Amino acid sequence: MSDAGSPLISDPAFPIILKAIEDDVKLESIGRISSVISALELSGLAPIPFHFHGFLARDKSKFKGDMQKIGTQYGTHIFFEGKSRVMTALDSLTQAYPELKFALCREITKDFESVYRFMGSEFQEIKDDITVKGEFVILVGNDKKQIQNTSSEEAVKLANEIIETGAKPKKMAKLLSLITGKPTKDIYNTSFNK
Repeated sequence: MSDAGSPLISDPAFPIILKAIEDDVKLESIGRISSVISALELSGLAPIPFHFHGFLARDKSKFKGDMQKIGTQYGTHIFFEGKSRVMTALDSLTQAYPELKFALCREITKDFESVYRFMGSEFQEIKDDITVKGEFVILVGNDKKQIQNTSSEEAVKLANEIIETGAKPKKMAKLLSLITGKPTKDIYNTSFNK
């Protein structure tokens, strides 16, 4: 409870919420302007920074782009999803990011409000416990500054195209190192020194 505004957005309630979750205290969110903030409060994921992306893309290439944002942007990522696609979306997201924390909020502020908290690697074990009815908010917590992701192959391909137009391979290896977190020397030796 907060006497003014959200207890998570720039107020120091996050440790209290984590302790409540740890002690199996039931959390409830009183209706607010947006389900985004209510879901963030209930999730147990870091509230700052957070990225709201709206509904997950239906187009496969755009959906892949949504997934890549999770791996490259530090913070909690928030998506809306409907009952017809939520399990398929979670299958893809948790397979891509088994090491990240997830929260799934269902029917926020309604009688059947439910919150499921799990690691990506645990989704297959708990998916049958999820009631697939109503409206959902998916939250994914990227608390790592850099995550290896599927875009490094695409980055190498793009770097090679840039090199063909005049860029130096060593500078491109240095740039790719910053993007992927891999050592510059390894990138140079495996991608450009052939």
